[in-house]
Amino acid sequence: MVTRADSLPGYRSRMGDSTGDRRRTSSPPPRRGTGLAPLDTVLLDAAPWPKTVAGNTYTRGKDLGLDGDQAPEMSVKATPARPVPAARILLIGMMGAGKSTVGRAMSAATGWPYLDNDELVRRATGVPTRRILHERGVRALREAEATALRLAVEQPPPVIAGIAGGVVESPDDRRVLREGGFVVWLRARIETLAARIGAGSARADRPWLEEDPKTVLRRLYAGREPLYAEVASLIVDVDDATPEQTVTTILDTLRARAGG
Repeated sequence: MVTRADSLPGYRSRMGDSTGDRRRTSSPPPRRGTGLAPLDTVLLDAAPWPKTVAGNTYTRGKDLGLDGDQAPEMSVKATPARPVPAARILLIGMMGAGKSTVGRAMSAATGWPYLDNDELVRRATGVPTRRILHERGVRALREAEATALRLAVEQPPPVIAGIAGGVVESPDDRRVLREGGFVVWLRARIETLAARIGAGSARADRPWLEEDPKTVLRRLYAGREPLYAEVASLIVDVDDATPEQTVTTILDTLRARAGG
């Protein structure tokens, strides 16, 4: 189901007449076959498989899930994906939503650089996030993450940045997000977040999760959910999607916004 993002409670328009392009969407199901781009031209060819002609790769019809006697003789030309317009993509969401995983997958798909929040904090302050937290406390970490956000929006596009989950609690930081780029909220259920965080190092580095991760996450999410919705250009539900499917959703939305 696709729903206009501007119908969400707390949503604010910042793109004029283009608000209709902001959508809340779930990632598409996997494509049948080899994952090639949409089918464009069907060619008959008895040459050995696969073959390349004029830079285009052809494969047997049966490899793409075609049925019956089409398979031995038929090949399908893959249409190259439309270029993705350069953008500054800011990934937001709760801890465990997969910002780092999706950011790296998008970087691999596009060749754009990916900057993780921890790396941005280190660049901005010269100190790792873990050290800031343990030596200076939560308030100092939040200030460092706000500084990292401003460093992220100073990077020229194309670039992908993972943003700390708590920066939306600050009105000033929400303004920076709204004005700073294409903001993608990776939305996940509490059960998904808790399962991903588990007992790993991420939980160890966040002492406030020691009490009971689900209870704490539920409380944090209740306060942040409307704030994420307020700044998001796109909302992607990631519970049942692979990182690659989430990347496809984001890139397809960018292409659509560019009128491609």
